Amino acid sequence: MQGGYAAQQALYAAPAPAHKDGLRALFDLSFTEMVTPLVVKILYVLSMIVGILWWLFAILIGTGAASIDPYFNSGSSVMLVLGILLGWIPGVIIVLGTRMISEFVLSSLKTQRTAEDILKRLESQ
Repeated sequence: MQGGYAAQQALYAAPAPAHKDGLRALFDLSFTEMVTPLVVKILYVLSMIVGILWWLFAILIGTGAASIDPYFNSGSSVMLVLGILLGWIPGVIIVLGTRMISEFVLSSLKTQRTAEDILKRLESQ
């Protein structure tokens, strides 16, 4: 009975094979390795840059709206204050949306890799 338990432990304790990610996977002509994790990282960093630029653009638009009024009424400076206080919200929504999509894509890849590992283990038995 213990022999079966030891075999079962050995089945689950075996390390998973290393997968190539990044630029090495880009040149894998058999398409067995995924380049998607590298692309996801790059797109996520780009979405953070776009979010920051969006906020700065909102501040710039508020500054422009405040400087158009030649009499400097208090109503024109409201756009600047709104740009500073609320201009970050669309940028955060962009970053959150990108993060959620990235996590979905990466979890799909992990599921595929796990299924491949299980299939290899079952075939080796």
